[in-house]
Amino acid sequence: MDAFELGYVMGLIVGEGSFTGDRRNPVLSVKLHELDPEPLYLLRRALGGKVYGPYHYDGRHFYQYMLRGEALREAVPLFL
Repeated sequence: MDAFELGYVMGLIVGEGSFTGDRRNPVLSVKLHELDPEPLYLLRRALGGKVYGPYHYDGRHFYQYMLRGEALREAVPLFL
């Protein structure tokens, strides 16, 4: 991953992401509107994980990126 892609990924996570789950099963989650899912696929290419959706819930339409397990553990040093 080059410096630009790393900066873009970190900005996307800081701006739109959240850490969820619990102590045993932490998850990095990023949700974006269904009309703009491409940044989530960039996250998948850069870090692993999966993109789910599209979802239609309570008037919202979105895709969700999730990173968990070993892939999340390997990505943690990037956040430091």
